[in-house]
Amino acid sequence: MDLTDVRFEKSNLSNLSLYSSTLHRVSFHDCKLTGADLSDSLLHNVLFENCVLDLAGFSFTKFKAVNFTNCELTGAEFESADFKQFSFQKCQLTDCLFSNTSLNGLDFTNCHFDKLTASIDSLKGLKVTEEQALKLATLLGIVIE
Repeated sequence: MDLTDVRFEKSNLSNLSLYSSTLHRVSFHDCKLTGADLSDSLLHNVLFENCVLDLAGFSFTKFKAVNFTNCELTGAEFESADFKQFSFQKCQLTDCLFSNTSLNGLDFTNCHFDKLTASIDSLKGLKVTEEQALKLATLLGIVIE
């Protein structure tokens, strides 16, 4: 499915399948997308604002000029995703999966997570707070005394 110049507002799009879709100049405002599948898709100039995207799937998706602002993404999967001109702002990222995904250049400092899954290589270049760095160290099996 291809979506261009579309705005979703206060919509319940839970479990929506947009697998292998192209979204261009699309915005989601105050939407519920729990369990939505946007895997293997291309998202260009897309905004998610004040959305619930728990357990959403973004594996193998290419993101360009995409922003998540004040979103709940608990348990979302970003396996083998490609981020360009991408940002998370004030998002909940607990239990997110970022395996085989470079987080280089991303800024998680104003986001929250208790734990997430990512390889050491994926974390290179990720900007985090001291508190977040301690959480990541623990998740990687580093013992801090």
